[in-house]
Amino acid sequence: MGLGYQIILTQNKDGIFRSGETVYGVLRCVINKPKKYQFINVSLKGIGKCSWTESCVLSKSNHSTFYHGKEKYVSLHKTLLPKIENSMLAGVHDLPFQFQLPPDLPSSFKDKICKIKYKVVAEISNAGFFGCTKKVEAEIQVRGILKRCSTEPLVFGLTKSPFTIKKTVDLKIEIEKTFLEPGEKIKLKCVVSNATNLPIICLKIMLITQTTYTSDDKHKHVQRQVIDRSVGESREIQGNCITELYCSVATLENLYSIQHSRILMREYKLNVALKFPFPHRDATVEIPVVIGESNVPGLMYSNISYNVY
Repeated sequence: MGLGYQIILTQNKDGIFRSGETVYGVLRCVINKPKKYQFINVSLKGIGKCSWTESCVLSKSNHSTFYHGKEKYVSLHKTLLPKIENSMLAGVHDLPFQFQLPPDLPSSFKDKICKIKYKVVAEISNAGFFGCTKKVEAEIQVRGILKRCSTEPLVFGLTKSPFTIKKTVDLKIEIEKTFLEPGEKIKLKCVVSNATNLPIICLKIMLITQTTYTSDDKHKHVQRQVIDRSVGESREIQGNCITELYCSVATLENLYSIQHSRILMREYKLNVALKFPFPHRDATVEIPVVIGESNVPGLMYSNISYNVY
């Protein structure tokens, strides 16, 4: 074991802390001679930052505007070595600490525009006029508790009039539930009542990720992306008939809604569209779904260490 300092965290099996849980750990100090300290502190910090640039293509000057946002989610501090006990003998010393995570934290996140980061920071300041301060950090992954939407089956629908008001195409969608765990399938029943002579090319379903970034001056930037493995199409739907379709849409293990943040929101929309032949316009309805953990599994602990020398 080398000389120096380690942050050792007790983590569960998947290495992710859930909001509302307690973060347990020790700061391990390995010294080869008696030592005096000015202080030894440990903190838990969580911050979010976003920044992007938008250009006005209609402007002759090709003007660009820079947007940014910053948000603090948690800032907790503890003193591990009080001034009355500001010295330690040679050897190995484990200084325990724990922090209670707030229940309304957004999940850890990182892309080219935004980053939400949580970390445990230890500061070790040596005593004396020329005493230096050492710092060791340990980033932790946090998964936020989500606001649950309805757990009961919900019904959505739309009406399309290709020719006249008297003859319409009605779509009724019954979705089993709109709160799902990552990797769980979205199950729905679609009933298409086509009272016209016009055949419908297909019923197309896809899951869309919608990420909204918000700057400090409340300017929003929205990105939408189709999840490839979620796209599915039905067979042709004939006119003057009622067609029932039972569909399932796969979600992925790495999908997770993000709430509780002012600068970032990640949502999922189930896009259900009736595809009509030209020149008729397609008819579309979007169903919001929340993807996250509905309960926290039993924890299996292991120790993860971070060093500074």
